[in-house]
Amino acid sequence: MIDKVEGSVGLLAVLVLVGAAIWAYRKLPSSTDVAAAAQKLNPVNPDNYAATAVNSMVRSVTGDPNQTLGGWLYDATHTPYDPNAPAAVVDAPVVNTGGATGTWGTGGTIADMTATDQASVNSFFMNPLSGG
Repeated sequence: MIDKVEGSVGLLAVLVLVGAAIWAYRKLPSSTDVAAAAQKLNPVNPDNYAATAVNSMVRSVTGDPNQTLGGWLYDATHTPYDPNAPAAVVDAPVVNTGGATGTWGTGGTIADMTATDQASVNSFFMNPLSGG
């Protein structure tokens, strides 16, 4: 009689364990749920939890519904773009003083070049293999 009881308890324990394993397996999230949760933690994803939280705070502070932290930092560190502003003109640097022809290093713009220098540049670009 003791052997039958111990065998029944052992069988019952095995059935309970198998049932618990099946129940736990069925409660596991599907692979698509796991992938979606992983994307919410992915630091490269712009819609992850941290980026969403930070950007919502930036939007509430700035009042701009499209603002992000990166956009706000850019706006804070750069001057606004004005398409009508004149272009900045910078003189060419003095590279060489003298050179083989004695005309290098004059600096300035191409308009400051002598007629001979301009003719030399033009002939070079028209026929670069001739050597100018």
